[in-house]
Amino acid sequence: MTAFGLKACPNEAGDAMNKFVPNFRSYFTNLFVKITFLASLIVLILTLLMLYTFKSAALNLLGENNEKLIGRLLDNAVQMDEAAKIYMYSLFRNPSVTELMYDDQPSVLDQLTSIRALDASYNSTPFLHSIYIYNGRSDTYYSIGKQDFIRKGEFEDRDVVSLLQQSRSAGSMSMPIPRTLPDADSGATQVRVYTYLLSEYYLNGQIKNAVVINVRADWILQSIRQGEQQDSLTGSLVLLNGQGQVIGQSAGDSEWQGSEQEPYIRQIRQSEKTSGYFLSDVNGQKSFISFSRSPSPEWTLINLTPYRHIQDKLRSIEYFTAIIGAITLLLCLLTTFLLSRNLYSPIRSLYMQTVQLKRRSSDSLSGASGSEVEFIADSLLGSLHKLERLESFRNSNLTKLKQSELRSWLFGKYPVDRNIEEQFAQHAVKLKPFEGQLAILFRIDRFDEFELRFHERDRSLLKYALLNIADETFGARYRCESIDAGSDHIVTVLNLEFTGDEPPELPQVVQAARSVRDFYSNYIGLSLSVFVSSGGESIRKLPQLYEQLTGMMANRLVLGHGCTATPGDIRSLELRAEPIDYALIDKLTEALKQTKPEEAAGCLRVIIDELRTRNPDSILYSLSYLSLSLFQTVQLIEANKRIAFDLDFSSFERLKSLETLDQIEEQTELLIRGIAARMNNEKNHKMEHVIQHAERFVEENYMNPALSATYVADTLHLSAAYLNKTFREHKLYSLSEFITEVRIARAKQLLEETSWGIEDIIERIGWENKKYFYVVFKKRTGITPAEYRLKRSIAAP
Repeated sequence: MTAFGLKACPNEAGDAMNKFVPNFRSYFTNLFVKITFLASLIVLILTLLMLYTFKSAALNLLGENNEKLIGRLLDNAVQMDEAAKIYMYSLFRNPSVTELMYDDQPSVLDQLTSIRALDASYNSTPFLHSIYIYNGRSDTYYSIGKQDFIRKGEFEDRDVVSLLQQSRSAGSMSMPIPRTLPDADSGATQVRVYTYLLSEYYLNGQIKNAVVINVRADWILQSIRQGEQQDSLTGSLVLLNGQGQVIGQSAGDSEWQGSEQEPYIRQIRQSEKTSGYFLSDVNGQKSFISFSRSPSPEWTLINLTPYRHIQDKLRSIEYFTAIIGAITLLLCLLTTFLLSRNLYSPIRSLYMQTVQLKRRSSDSLSGASGSEVEFIADSLLGSLHKLERLESFRNSNLTKLKQSELRSWLFGKYPVDRNIEEQFAQHAVKLKPFEGQLAILFRIDRFDEFELRFHERDRSLLKYALLNIADETFGARYRCESIDAGSDHIVTVLNLEFTGDEPPELPQVVQAARSVRDFYSNYIGLSLSVFVSSGGESIRKLPQLYEQLTGMMANRLVLGHGCTATPGDIRSLELRAEPIDYALIDKLTEALKQTKPEEAAGCLRVIIDELRTRNPDSILYSLSYLSLSLFQTVQLIEANKRIAFDLDFSSFERLKSLETLDQIEEQTELLIRGIAARMNNEKNHKMEHVIQHAERFVEENYMNPALSATYVADTLHLSAAYLNKTFREHKLYSLSEFITEVRIARAKQLLEETSWGIEDIIERIGWENKKYFYVVFKKRTGITPAEYRLKRSIAAP
């Protein structure tokens, strides 16, 4: 034997085996390939999901980290902005600046003194590019920086004049204002600055005075660059004001390429979040964008990281995921191999056994192909076909086909366009399809018992016997066929001539049906109910005749088992449709509640007599009310008297499934008497329990002189009359007599076993009237206590 295939057997056995074992493509290979493909597909899907999850987690982690970092950097930039504003406000209140802003005609000395003071402040503040002081009264500009100068009327920095005018018209301006100024040293080089201004105006809108400071842009961005280096942020940082204008960037001093109309800028400005991250295109390049904004000032710091910088980190995740997937795939391949081998083992064993069976039957395998499973399936199918042929040979095909043909007509499932006479001839049906038809239904009585009593095969034989008896009985005079209609009945169809609704030979037909019934009852031991239909002009009316018969079957409730009925018989019953008087049922349940079984049984007989005058529908309706009323009464008794009857609703609902009113009356009366007996038993049990308690109490307390029937009843929380009555009903003596009997018995014992005086014994047993004790003792024993003691002492050994 090879790993999972067959190897040739040596010598003659090998030649014989080669004759019977074809060259199959191994089922193991197919099994292994399919399981491996499925497992590989699952591993691939899981690997891709894992890769997606890992990459998403990495990007989320990077985004959250960048959010925190740029948030800290934005806080630093905001602090720098606040420092510049504080310096501007302090400068506005500086005395030197005040003199320059408010004096109409300051002296040259005062001007120089103030400028020197401002120079000192300028030199001590490294972030300043220049300071402008404007005096509106004298229309004079003072510039403090690397080169100080004073100008009247005209000023070189025309942007400042325009900004002051805009500030008055706009009311306020967003600061800082990014600008470029010429370098004081070279004159040609442009320096980026952020301008902060603070001014006062007259009521007519003319500038009264102003303080302007120009802060070097590289000073505010210094915190961004330092933070970028310390926190190892990749990409570039861009600082925007509330209008989306760039006020700073970390990527050198070159102008930032972009505007507030960029898609990712609009996305950031439209976002309600204070920070976040997402992927977008920046200047045609896919980038990872993180942002954070501050409410005051309305600045937004953006980190732009080209996606290619992140790909190196993501690539390591891809490699790691690929390694995990490869290892998992190898393990799956090993597992699928072992699983395929275990699954193939029983198939291989079954295959070998099938081959051996083929050898024994000398069947040729030269044309076999496919896998081992297909070979086994073909072998089983061939064996099944052989069995079916044998079964078909054993049974009569003609009888089955005839029954099938007749049932199709009986149930109205015949094709309309068929040649009826030809079909009847093919199936050997004796009936003439276009002559008059009469149907007779034989129904097996007590069918539930029939099913329990006989096995399915025996039931089929018994129904087959009924078919033969009916065919032989009616076949002697008529063309007929009997049909097994299933369930509990058969139908015999006759050809008869009709002059009206009923054939002239109906009495003879009914008599023949009774003969079938009696014969089946006498020799088979089963009762039948017989129903005869009206006439039909052809076989096409057979479904209507069968429907009429199934409707007539319900009248067995009234007619009873073994009945024979025609449509005229049913009409003569004159059964009424209205339900019975439900007061009769209420009277029955009331008698049951009072534990009066005889009265309840009498009510039941009246109810059944009333039901015999009703049609089947009314009977079933009334039985539903009866079963429901009995069930509710039992529930009420159980609840009030704490008696468990072990009866559910199906116990009462089963009454409707009985076949005749006689059965219903019998079963209902048994049920009622059983309930009443259970109630009486429970009542007797309770009385016995009371008597036992009373007897035990008397035996334990007989020496108490106060002991009496009333004393015992009070102790047991009962009335003395009830207790005495209970004793008389169950013991045939009263409780008082029992107390006397116990005391007399104890007195006898003491007379025999002790030498106590009689008066002491009388006192010992709790008897108060000594004279009466002598009377009772002599009445019970026929002698006095002294004579009893003497007699017992003489009799003792």
